[in-house]
Amino acid sequence: MPPVKYVKLASGEELLTVYMEPQDGFFNFKHPVKISHIKDDKGEEGVRFTKWIPFTEDEIIPVSAKYIVTITNLSPRMLKIYKDILNEVGSTIEDFIPLGKEDHMLN
Repeated sequence: MPPVKYVKLASGEELLTVYMEPQDGFFNFKHPVKISHIKDDKGEEGVRFTKWIPFTEDEIIPVSAKYIVTITNLSPRMLKIYKDILNEVGSTIEDFIPLGKEDHMLN
């Protein structure tokens, strides 16, 4: 599998995606998943993962390089979560993962 990366966009959106080399000023993101920071009914913080652009069947989404703030490697835990999401794509792509005190949110 090509490298999986965390991407922060100029819009503030955060993505997990299979990284593909840029072409003609565009990054091509395969299977991009959006991270949303949420709180549950008990006030516990967590993250929700959703398909970044939900109304397309396209697996690869081109994004202009001018909208990219940063691209980094994933922690082993986030890489496992991303792979689990891809394995479950046939059912649902939304999960709530509670964060314990030992965990850190991505910035």
